[in-house]
Amino acid sequence: MGATNPVSPKVTAAALAAAVTTIIFFVLSLVGLFDDVDAKALTPLEGAVTTVLAFVFGYLIPDENREQGKGVPPPT
Repeated sequence: MGATNPVSPKVTAAALAAAVTTIIFFVLSLVGLFDDVDAKALTPLEGAVTTVLAFVFGYLIPDENREQGKGVPPPT
């Protein structure tokens, strides 16, 4: 009897994209790439890039755990 993963692959991909984006921004700031950028401008930029990448990855990854039409009410 095998266990199934109840977490959607979409959620996993979006969370991974957000985490990797945050790490990349942190490393790039450590090496001095953002020295000339105001910290008040960098924070929203990182948030925006993270949000867009999380959406893109969540959108592109198919959800194998969800049956076609599951959760959609039948037409009346």
